[in-house]
Amino acid sequence: MSTSSPRIDSILDKVAILIGQPLSDSWRIPHLTIQVFEFGPQLPYVNHLGKNITRSLLAIHVSCAWRLIDQFSLVVGADDYEDEPSGNKLDRLMSEYLASVAEDNLVVESVECDQIGGIVLKLTGSRRLEIVPCETGDAEWWRLVPLGQESQHFVVDGDMCYTSEPSDESVDAVKIEPV
Repeated sequence: MSTSSPRIDSILDKVAILIGQPLSDSWRIPHLTIQVFEFGPQLPYVNHLGKNITRSLLAIHVSCAWRLIDQFSLVVGADDYEDEPSGNKLDRLMSEYLASVAEDNLVVESVECDQIGGIVLKLTGSRRLEIVPCETGDAEWWRLVPLGQESQHFVVDGDMCYTSEPSDESVDAVKIEPV
């Protein structure tokens, strides 16, 4: 990854909160190409529909390219979004992988950042989550989302990185359950 810059320093400062936290869940926002990665223990939570679910205190919402790598193998990535007779390939691969490593406690050990705004979360066991912006312009690439509407989101897009108030828009999420 690249040398230090104000953009890199700002991103590393914000995502450093993930170091020491386990990757505890991942799910997709329906009808959008946003993958959510949750970090930290899963806690009881009531969503905007009044349903009892679990959520972690920290999440990254990714709307750019990403991939999850286990040592030397690509496990699942953004381009695996493909409908299958029994559901979606990306959802299936993510669910199967998270179930297979459930006892491994995939903890974020370190974070790297490039000049563009891409990040690599290095996880235990030589695994990593790579978030790779591949679109020019001012489109949002990813955001760090602390749980709760009182929290502010840290947003990285093609033009800048900034802290934003969460929107009032609610979405119903597809949560991947272990198989």
